[in-house]
Amino acid sequence: MRDLTKYQGIFPAFYACYDKDGQVSPEAVRALARHFLEKGVKGLYVGGSSGECIYQSVAERKLLLENVMAEVGGKLTIIAHVACNTSTGTTSPTRPPTRTLLSTTFPSWRA
Repeated sequence: MRDLTKYQGIFPAFYACYDKDGQVSPEAVRALARHFLEKGVKGLYVGGSSGECIYQSVAERKLLLENVMAEVGGKLTIIAHVACNTSTGTTSPTRPPTRTLLSTTFPSWRA
Protein backbone atom coordinates (compact mmCIF):
# COMPACT_ATOMS: atom_id res chain seq x y z
CA MET A 1 0.00 0.00 0.00
CA ARG A 2 1.14 3.54 -0.71
CA ASP A 3 2.39 5.79 2.02
CA LEU A 4 -0.59 7.87 3.14
CA THR A 5 1.35 10.11 5.52
CA LYS A 6 1.33 12.89 2.91
CA TYR A 7 -2.39 13.24 3.68
CA GLN A 8 -1.84 13.69 7.43
CA GLY A 9 -1.64 17.12 9.00
CA ILE A 10 -3.34 20.45 8.45
CA PHE A 11 -5.07 20.94 5.08
CA PRO A 12 -6.96 24.25 5.08
CA ALA A 13 -9.63 24.96 2.49
CA PHE A 14 -8.13 27.35 -0.03
CA TYR A 15 -10.40 30.25 -0.90
CA ALA A 16 -10.06 31.96 -4.26
CA CYS A 17 -8.69 35.50 -4.17
CA TYR A 18 -10.45 38.10 -6.27
CA ASP A 19 -9.43 41.49 -7.58
CA LYS A 20 -11.51 44.67 -7.33
CA ASP A 21 -13.35 43.69 -10.55
CA GLY A 22 -14.45 40.32 -9.17
CA GLN A 23 -11.98 38.26 -11.21
CA VAL A 24 -9.70 35.57 -9.78
CA SER A 25 -6.37 37.28 -9.03
CA PRO A 26 -3.43 34.99 -9.89
CA GLU A 27 -1.05 37.22 -7.90
CA ALA A 28 -3.21 37.11 -4.76
CA VAL A 29 -3.76 33.35 -5.15
CA ARG A 30 0.00 32.81 -5.27
CA ALA A 31 0.54 35.09 -2.27
CA LEU A 32 -2.02 33.17 -0.20
CA ALA A 33 -0.48 29.84 -1.25
CA ARG A 34 2.96 31.12 -0.15
CA HIS A 35 1.46 32.30 3.15
CA PHE A 36 0.12 28.82 3.90
CA LEU A 37 3.47 27.26 2.95
CA GLU A 38 5.32 29.65 5.27
CA LYS A 39 2.90 28.84 8.11
CA GLY A 40 3.78 25.16 7.84
CA VAL A 41 0.59 23.52 6.65
CA LYS A 42 0.94 20.05 5.15
CA GLY A 43 -1.29 20.67 2.14
CA LEU A 44 -4.18 22.61 0.66
CA TYR A 45 -7.72 21.63 -0.24
CA VAL A 46 -8.28 23.82 -3.30
CA GLY A 47 -11.93 24.55 -4.05
CA GLY A 48 -13.18 22.29 -1.28
CA SER A 49 -15.12 23.03 1.89
CA SER A 50 -15.42 26.71 0.99
CA GLY A 51 -18.58 26.28 -1.07
CA GLU A 52 -17.42 28.70 -3.73
CA CYS A 53 -16.23 26.28 -6.39
CA ILE A 54 -19.73 25.27 -7.50
CA TYR A 55 -20.33 28.91 -8.44
CA GLN A 56 -17.09 29.32 -10.37
CA SER A 57 -16.67 28.58 -14.04
CA VAL A 58 -14.39 25.76 -15.11
CA ALA A 59 -11.92 28.41 -16.34
CA GLU A 60 -11.88 30.13 -12.91
CA ARG A 61 -11.36 26.85 -11.06
CA LYS A 62 -8.60 25.90 -13.46
CA LEU A 63 -6.91 29.31 -13.06
CA LEU A 64 -7.05 28.96 -9.28
CA LEU A 65 -5.57 25.46 -9.26
CA GLU A 66 -2.89 26.26 -11.84
CA ASN A 67 -1.64 29.19 -9.77
CA VAL A 68 -1.65 27.24 -6.52
CA MET A 69 0.31 24.45 -8.23
CA ALA A 70 2.74 26.91 -9.81
CA GLU A 71 3.48 28.45 -6.42
CA VAL A 72 3.57 25.47 -4.03
CA GLY A 73 3.19 22.35 -6.18
CA GLY A 74 5.74 19.77 -5.06
CA LYS A 75 6.17 21.53 -1.71
CA LEU A 76 2.67 20.82 -0.35
CA THR A 77 0.15 18.07 -0.99
CA ILE A 78 -2.66 19.54 -3.08
CA ILE A 79 -6.16 18.09 -3.14
CA ALA A 80 -8.28 19.60 -5.92
CA HIS A 81 -12.02 19.55 -5.32
CA VAL A 82 -13.78 19.65 -8.69
CA ALA A 83 -17.44 19.61 -7.65
CA CYS A 84 -19.92 21.58 -9.67
CA ASN A 85 -23.67 21.99 -9.62
CA THR A 86 -23.91 20.05 -12.89
CA SER A 87 -22.38 16.73 -13.86
CA THR A 88 -21.14 18.32 -17.11
CA GLY A 89 -19.14 20.93 -15.21
CA THR A 90 -17.79 18.33 -12.81
CA THR A 91 -16.61 15.99 -15.54
CA SER A 92 -15.09 18.66 -17.76
CA PRO A 93 -12.37 17.24 -20.00
CA THR A 94 -9.74 19.51 -18.46
CA ARG A 95 -6.64 17.59 -17.50
CA PRO A 96 -5.66 18.01 -13.85
CA PRO A 97 -2.05 18.77 -12.94
CA THR A 98 0.09 15.75 -12.16
CA ARG A 99 0.49 14.60 -8.54
CA THR A 100 -2.92 15.99 -7.62
CA LEU A 101 -5.61 13.98 -5.85
CA LEU A 102 -9.05 14.87 -7.17
CA SER A 103 -12.06 15.03 -4.86
CA THR A 104 -15.22 14.84 -6.95
CA THR A 105 -18.86 15.20 -5.93
CA PHE A 106 -21.52 14.07 -8.35
CA PRO A 107 -25.23 14.85 -8.05
CA SER A 108 -26.92 12.18 -5.95
CA TRP A 109 -30.14 12.23 -7.94
CA ARG A 110 -30.81 10.66 -11.31
CA ALA A 111 -33.36 11.70 -13.97
